[in-house]
Parts: sequence; C-alpha cells; structure tokens
Amino acid sequence: DSVRARRRRRAVVAHHSVDSRSVPRGAGEVLFLAPLAGRGMTVQRAAAEPYTTSFESVVERVDGREAVLAESYFCAESGGQPADRGRMGDRRVVDVQVDGDAVVHTLDESPSFDAGQSVLCRVDWRRRMYCMRAHTASHVLYGAARTCMDDLGYGGFDIRAADERASVDAVARSDADRVRVDFVTSTDV
Repeated sequence: DSVRARRRRRAVVAHHSVDSRSVPRGAGEVLFLAPLAGRGMTVQRAAAEPYTTSFESVVERVDGREAVLAESYFCAESGGQPADRGRMGDRRVVDVQVDGDAVVHTLDESPSFDAGQSVLCRVDWRRRMYCMRAHTASHVLYGAARTCMDDLGYGGFDIRAADERASVDAVARSDADRVRVDFVTSTDV
C-alpha cells in the first residue's frame, strides 16, 4: 500500500493545514504528535523557513525507497501544490508526502544511508521558487476574480511542472508549466 494511496483515502484537509493531529508551534513550525520508530518527533520546517534549501538531518527510518527524517525542509504535496524535489545524500528526492504523523520522502533508488545516520539534503530551489510564485499567483487571481464575480466559490488550484505531466500529446506539452485555478460562480463570464 503506497503512501500516495493511503493519503488519498484520508479526508481532504483544509488548504494550508498539514494534518488535523498536528499542533502549530512558534514561527509557523508544525510539530507532529506521534513519535516515529521509538525515537523523536518529526518536525516539518518548510512552511516556516521556505528559503532554507540545504540542511542536515538524522534519518529516523528507511523502508526501501522511502525515508523519514527527524526534521525536514522539503515541502510535502498538499492542496494542489506539488511536493519539492531535490537530493537526500546520494539519492534524488522524487516525492514528499505526509502520511499520518510522518513526512515520507520517496527516493529514486534505495539509499546507501541507514536509520540513525545524519544525511545532507538539498531542496531544488528553482522548482521551489516556481511553486511558491505559482501558489501566490493563484491567490492573486482569486482575489481579482472576487471583485467581478457574484457568489464566487473557490474550486481549487493545481500546479504542475513540465516533468510531472503524464501525457505526451501537444496539448499537455503546451500546458506544462502552467497553473490551473478553478472557480465556481453563477456570473456569466
């Protein structure tokens, strides 16, 4: 059972929240409540410190290609915003998901490091900045739409970089690095 499948079975959590069992801490930090593998707590620091792109952390556990860190500056996929990419030690980070109380980093291959070791991590800054800008743009667009549409409802948004598009047809390629924002309104557009 994959992390993505388990995540999809859970109820959708409100935009900008991490998990209903998480407790907001100082400066935007979120501390998850359950201990992992009998060790410390997982701390997700990406939202509080989005400009941190290089960090070192202790590996809490490794399961095949999945690794959990004591603390992480990688943004997990959430609310239409894609997960960060980057490197963890000698492996590429290809996905990041919140699974219960753990922030699970999926790697391109099984890592050479083990639980208990410290690992150097690097977030792909270009991708992070693209996602941050696209996220902000979606909020600006929604704010502008509120001024000209009656009973505007927010249908959601989706940010995908070119490397995440599955389809190879011309329409999908031309739509590769765009943001989709969905509105619900009775106003004629």
